[in-house]
Amino acid sequence: MKGDFMRRILILLFFFISFTLSLPLLLIGMLIGKFNRYLSRSIAGYYTRYLAWGLMALAGVHFVATGMENLDPKDHYLFVSNHRGLLDTPTLALYANKTLSFVSKKEMAKVPILKQWMDMLGCLFLDRKDNRSAVKTILKGIENLKSGDNLAIYPQGTRSRQDEFLPFKQGSFKLALKSGVKVVPVAIKGTDVVLEDNGFNVKPAKVYVHFFEPIDLNTWDEDSKKHCATIIGDQIKAKYQLFGDCTL
Repeated sequence: MKGDFMRRILILLFFFISFTLSLPLLLIGMLIGKFNRYLSRSIAGYYTRYLAWGLMALAGVHFVATGMENLDPKDHYLFVSNHRGLLDTPTLALYANKTLSFVSKKEMAKVPILKQWMDMLGCLFLDRKDNRSAVKTILKGIENLKSGDNLAIYPQGTRSRQDEFLPFKQGSFKLALKSGVKVVPVAIKGTDVVLEDNGFNVKPAKVYVHFFEPIDLNTWDEDSKKHCATIIGDQIKAKYQLFGDCTL
């Protein structure tokens, strides 16, 4: 109990210090972004990975990460992952080893400071209840992918609960089909064990993450393209079920 309390204190202290340091860095990054979008995004990307590393280390996460050798450092991708918990995003940011933009729910745009950092990263805010707005977001994502961004999305649309594995939605894959960018399927397990399963009290656990080989959907036949969400979702689900126990 005492160890859990100290862990929470250290995490809060880490976030307070990081937040304080982030404000001048954010202003510098926003100014640079007016002249050099790539450099501005790189600053945001490095800072995101620093936060992810600090948070996961203090939370006592033990990663079992595989498949990073499948990623070409010079290429850019659409990362599609199953969604277990809030810590999926820092897990992807850490192990993709790229500056990642994320497709996030629109509510995230209401959080001050966080929104500005996400804007610097090139993140997109999706309103699933407004079809017209959602189409604009997807079109912007296609444009960003064509420009060389790495984009990550959770095609299940929301976090899976317990042992359920929600189906992947076909609309997410339009980003790859229309941009011509390869898809990297990602399987994640254990982030919910660290956080959500404990009423958002941090608990040390194993987190598994695997990056599959990139897939060029535009080499698939038309029938396979129409069902690519199911095909790739099943591939990720099969890997997820092979992961071991997450408890330490």
